[in-house]
Amino acid sequence: MADLPNARFIVADYVTCELPADVVTAWFPFVTPTAVLAWRLPLSLLAPERLFRQIYHNLRPGGWFVMTNHGLREAALADELCTAAGLRRLSRLPEPGLLSRPRAAAAVLSCWTRS
Repeated sequence: MADLPNARFIVADYVTCELPADVVTAWFPFVTPTAVLAWRLPLSLLAPERLFRQIYHNLRPGGWFVMTNHGLREAALADELCTAAGLRRLSRLPEPGLLSRPRAAAAVLSCWTRS
């Protein structure tokens, strides 16, 4: 954001964000009802299709989307959603270290680009 050196952005819901980006990150995005309910949030917040479409929309061509998911099952679901939104996966790997310590399954890191 070199063109906005003193800008501050607060996004309450990313699907309402209209901001071009070279890099977008999502740390454990809500892709299943289980995660939303675990946070005691309303299920109306579960809109993963809209989330990944908005990430694609905001991501500049050649930009990167970096995501972390709870385990391989959730990562597989997120993969389908990303692919449906037009994103192309560059890499994916289980992360059994720091991000996974309090969790039952290893976190999964993935990197995507706009196709």
